[in-house]
Amino acid sequence: MYRPTPPFIAARVALVALATFGAIASAADATVTGVSATQNTDGSVIPTDGSQNSLRDVRIQYGACNAAGTGFSGTTQVVTVPLLPADAGQPFSRVIAGVPNNLQCFRARHSNIGDSFSDYSPFVARDFTPPLRKPGFPSGVTVAGLQEDLIVSSRWVAAAYHPIHFNFSG
Repeated sequence: MYRPTPPFIAARVALVALATFGAIASAADATVTGVSATQNTDGSVIPTDGSQNSLRDVRIQYGACNAAGTGFSGTTQVVTVPLLPADAGQPFSRVIAGVPNNLQCFRARHSNIGDSFSDYSPFVARDFTPPLRKPGFPSGVTVAGLQEDLIVSSRWVAAAYHPIHFNFSG
């Protein structure tokens, strides 16, 4: 049984941030696109007649990336894109809703009607972390308050410059 070659994933993983009441939500939508294979790994053409070697689907695996963005760092999920046998060489697209806001890795592989799987495509990494933006400065800042006037009596001024001596002796 021939294995189909892995699908070509265009590095087009689009970010659509979900916002609620003006705040950034904790998830995004990823649009994964690619082109289905036309050849099996032995170089033979993938048939489009519905036989066991015809394509059945594309399986997109995704999850949090390792720090280098070259592999998964934990649990993954798989989304299946059904194909028709005639879809060999045709583009495919799938929106994956609710992707966490962090560095995510994606890869894909084909399966054929005979239940044979291709190798995985190379990893494609995309950072869905919302950018931290510097806010603008506040406008319309005012200060209100009372101004105190300093009133100095002439006696106090005189006392300040002419010390007064008291004699408490008997």
